Amino acid sequence: MERWAGALFLVAAGAHGFLTPAHFEEWWGYGLFFLFASALQAVWGLALLTHAINPKDAGPHWRRMTTGVYGLGILGSVVAITVYVVTRTVGIPGLGPEGITREPEVGIIDVVTKAAEAVTVVLLAVLLRRHLARPADATGQAG
Repeated sequence: MERWAGALFLVAAGAHGFLTPAHFEEWWGYGLFFLFASALQAVWGLALLTHAINPKDAGPHWRRMTTGVYGLGILGSVVAITVYVVTRTVGIPGLGPEGITREPEVGIIDVVTKAAEAVTVVLLAVLLRRHLARPADATGQAG
């Protein structure tokens, strides 16, 4: 399950990375947001795919670090989905060259990216729940 979440993070990272140049053309702030989102999602995806946080390498802090990776992954995905919904419905007041900026269209890349992020939230929530239910001295891979 952790690898699936990692792969889906990389899907979202790739989409945001692909769209970054177009958003820089609109406004530097949009471009930076997409660049930042892409980089964070890539790091999260690679961390999950490679099981970068594990008891052997992280030592006694692996439990807290894994909780952070899962929790922040959920939070980041929820923020990305929320920003998307807001930009497609009411727009973001005060940001961008035109003041209130509302994106008028929904494309296939949007649907794929938001679906990947939504499934990632579900997978990470299940992983986090399992991880927190595990006894404090338990070791091994989560999920």
